[in-house]
Formats: sequence, structure tokens, C-alpha cells
Amino acid sequence: MQERDWKLFCDFWNLDPNDFDLDLEAKRLQEFCAENNILFCDLTPSFRTAAAAKNLFFWEDSHLNEYGNQIASEARADFMKPHW
Repeated sequence: MQERDWKLFCDFWNLDPNDFDLDLEAKRLQEFCAENNILFCDLTPSFRTAAAAKNLFFWEDSHLNEYGNQIASEARADFMKPHW
């Protein structure tokens, strides 16, 4: 979730952001993959950095827009380079 969207979501629903760990899903996936010897490319850090400058998603749904797909592709390529 993009930081600006998360803030709007918390304000709208009167949520305390401290009650949530937005990295929990990625942490669990990373642990599972490590335990099962599966490569795991976490796009979260790249998305968070990029989202500070420009929106990553289409406004009408939760799919990545062209910019979001570009960021995802670059992050995956960087991740895979040592494994080629």
C-alpha cells in the first residue's frame, strides 16, 4: 500500500497505524521461501521508494499502472542478476 493511500485509509476508517504491520505478509512469505529453498523477490521496498514520487496503480482498481509495472520489472531484473 502506498503511504498516501494508507494515510487516507486510516483517516477514513479511524484506524491506528501502529496496530498494523504492513510488512507482515512479505515477512511471512520470505520465511516460507527461505525454509523451502525458494527464491523470493520482495517488491515492497522498490514500490515504497517509487510511490513517493509517482502513483503505481490505476485509480479505478488495484492493478499496477505502466509506471508500477516498470518498477516491478526493474526490481525483478535486479534481483535475478546474481542468479543468472
